[in-house]
Formats: sequence, structure tokens, C-alpha cells
Amino acid sequence: ALNQGIYEIPLIVRNQVEGEVSIEFDLTYFSSDHSVYFEDKVRGVMLNLREDNTYRLEADATGGDINDRFVLSLYSITTDIEQIGENEVEAGRDIQIKAAGSMALISVSSNLISEGPGVIEIYSMSGRKLQEVPAHSSRTLIILPQESGVYIIRARFGKVVKSERVVTAGNFE
Repeated sequence: ALNQGIYEIPLIVRNQVEGEVSIEFDLTYFSSDHSVYFEDKVRGVMLNLREDNTYRLEADATGGDINDRFVLSLYSITTDIEQIGENEVEAGRDIQIKAAGSMALISVSSNLISEGPGVIEIYSMSGRKLQEVPAHSSRTLIILPQESGVYIIRARFGKVVKSERVVTAGNFE
């Protein structure tokens, strides 16, 4: 039984042939409430396996094990950040949150913006607030933390709120 909030499982890959490699995950019988992510630490890619279960890469003929590149992460943390408060209203389509590489784009309807500025908060999966940014326009682009991973973005405009988990590839220089 999975009774912890976060699991990280290193994956060891042995490749002896050069060329395109596909790594495919079958989650058919995995009925846990955990979100499942595959991370390639070399390329800075984080893949939500419930949305896309195949990862492709161009491999070298290494002739040995690669044991520090890939990680399978399971997250099962629900925080009160993701819950709509007593005096709050679910935004529905009035607020949209999308991950874009190492950034997140928050789009807000003109109706909400006309009522005044909003606040966008970024949280870690453990519920710790990492950043708070004012939102004065219908589109706000936020640079996410440097580490690749899963973050919770909460956008508030008056009483209208939307929270969503996003996956970032990190801010690699």
C-alpha cells in the first residue's frame, strides 16, 4: 500500500544499441490516487504519465547502466491550497493556468480584470508558499522555480479562485 505522500523511484536503464529508444509505462492496473511523473534529469523533462505514457530519446551505445538519469515520482498530496474556501467561488473558465517549460501562463477573462488586480501564488507540493505575484493584466507569465517538478498555482481575483497543479521542466541555464 502506498501510504506516504511522495515516492521517488530511480530507474536504471541499460542501453547497448545506438538510436531512438521509447520508454513506455502501462498504468492500467495502477489505481492509486497518486500522480505519476517520469523525469529525465539530463534533458530537464518532467512527464505526467497519466496524460502521456511514452517517452522517446536518442540514445548512445553506452554499454553500461545509466542509473542517475531517470526517476519515477509518485505524488499524493492534497493541501487546503487546492480547496475553494468558504467565501470563494470556483473560477471555471474565467481563469486558465498553463505550464510552458519553466514558466506558467495565467490567463484571466476581461470581466475579472475589470473588477481589479489579482494575486497569483506558487506553492510546493508540500503546501509551502514559494512566490506571490500581483496580476494586473489579462495574461501574466510567471517564471517557476529552477527545479523541475510539480507545483500548485493558485490565482485569486476578488472571490474568484482557481488552483491547478503544473509540471515544469525547470529553469536550466
